[in-house]
Parts: sequence; structure tokens; C-alpha cells
Amino acid sequence: MSEDQAAAFRQSESDVARVKQSMREAWNTPGAGYDEMAETLRPAMLHLLESVPVQPGQRLLDAATGTGLAAIEAARRGAHVTGLDFAHDLVAEARRKGTAAGVEVQWDVADIEALPYLDQTFDAVISSFGAIFAPRHDVVVHELARVLKPGGVLAFSSWKPEGPNLCMMTLTAPYVPPPPPGAFSPLDWGEREYVLAMLSPYFDDITVDEGNCPLLASSVSDATAMLFERALGPTVYVFNRLDLDAKRAMLDDATALFASCLEPDGTVNLRRDYLLVRGLRAEGGRNKRRVITFA
Repeated sequence: MSEDQAAAFRQSESDVARVKQSMREAWNTPGAGYDEMAETLRPAMLHLLESVPVQPGQRLLDAATGTGLAAIEAARRGAHVTGLDFAHDLVAEARRKGTAAGVEVQWDVADIEALPYLDQTFDAVISSFGAIFAPRHDVVVHELARVLKPGGVLAFSSWKPEGPNLCMMTLTAPYVPPPPPGAFSPLDWGEREYVLAMLSPYFDDITVDEGNCPLLASSVSDATAMLFERALGPTVYVFNRLDLDAKRAMLDDATALFASCLEPDGTVNLRRDYLLVRGLRAEGGRNKRRVITFA
């Protein structure tokens, strides 16, 4: 990051190094299997791309790209796309999918909190339920703003902390150590006031839209297998490390949750409400204030 954009952050890199290593292992766990979960996000991803909107020739970064769903679609629309993620197995799958789709995307393995790009590189930065999981929210906003050109668009989606999706996202909470004091939560990004407070030092014309991107599964057992065996790295990672009694308890919790979302035909339809956030990088490319404060 450039000197004149230096900011004071709540936590240092060393504070979160162990957290990041665990996160990297977790997201790498399903490898190509994560693509199944990513596909459930396609309606929200299309909503995200329309909000930019993506233009031919535009330089676009898909930050925390996962298996590349949004990056590949943006490339299909003519943008010059870079897809970045810190989980190398996910990037390998994204690269394979991009080649199969016949599109050109630059795929990079790197930390979203330390983007390997010069200031003001991109016309647009997007993130489909990805950037919200970075452990230091103040750092990730700074970095996404830094690589955007003045007037460039940031658009990302985040989960609202409510309803069945909140229950699903917190299934593992009773079985893992609590976060350290002062830690950020990805669910913070689902609060409008928090979003505005975090983005306003860097962005103008911030808008927040809403949507529902349901998790659909053929049955309760299919939904639990997706969560604990096949497709979602963090839950698979935690589940695999539990003893038998804890696994049974977590499976019971998930079964009860998915059973509450059954359709008459026996399929699962779990509501997932989200925010779609869009802002324009402040003109001049400089922060409005250099030390980040919190509401």
C-alpha cells in the first residue's frame, strides 16, 4: 500500500496469521467440491454483476473468487478479469473451469488483505460472498479501495444476520473456540449501518440492495451431505475434526434446521437473505481520512 494511503488498523498481520492459516486450510478442504456450493450462489452473483454493470474492456478484479463463478461470467461479458483467492485448490479449479469455458482470466493466489496490484489498477472490484470472510475488515476495505481507480465501482454481496441462513452459518459455533476479543465477524457485513461506516472513508454514492438466494437441495440428507461432506470447506473442516459424539450433535442440529425448510415435495428450500453493496471510489483516489474509525 502507498505511504499516503497508510491507515491505522485494529489488528496486525501477526495477530491474525494463525487464523488465516486455518481459514486457508478450511477453504481448500473441498477443492473442486466447493463449486457445488458456488453454483447455489449464481442468482446472487448475476445480481452482483448487473449492479456494476460489467462492460467490455473494463479491468475488473474478482476478489476472493473461490472457484471463479463471477470471474468467468464477467469475462464472458467482455471484461479483462483478474480472479484472486488465497486458497490454491479453489484457484486451481477456477483455472480449470475458465479454460473449459473458453475465457481468458488472470488467476492469482494471494491474500485479499495484501493485494499484489498497484494503486488504481482496476475499473471495478467485485466480491461474491468472499471478501466478507477476510479476518480484518478495515484492512480489506482499504485494499479494495486502493486498487480501484477514482470513480471505479466496488460491488459485493454479504449475508444478512437473520433467519435460517444465520442458523446454518453458526452451526459450527458451539464446537469451535470462540473468536478472540475484538475480532471481526463476517456477519457484521450484513448490517447496513456497519457497511456505511466501513465504506464511507473511501467511497461515495454507497447503495445497499437486498435479495434472497435460497439454498436448494433434493432432501435433508442431501443438504447435510453438502454441508459436512462435499461442498462447504469451513463446515467440512470443523466436522472432520470432531469426535463422534460432537459429530452426531452437529448433524442433529443441521438435520433439524433443514427439516424446518422442507417443501411439500420433500426438497429443502433454505432462505438466504443478502445485501448487495455498491459504492464509487472517491475522486482523487485518496482516503477521506487516514485513520479508520468505527461506529
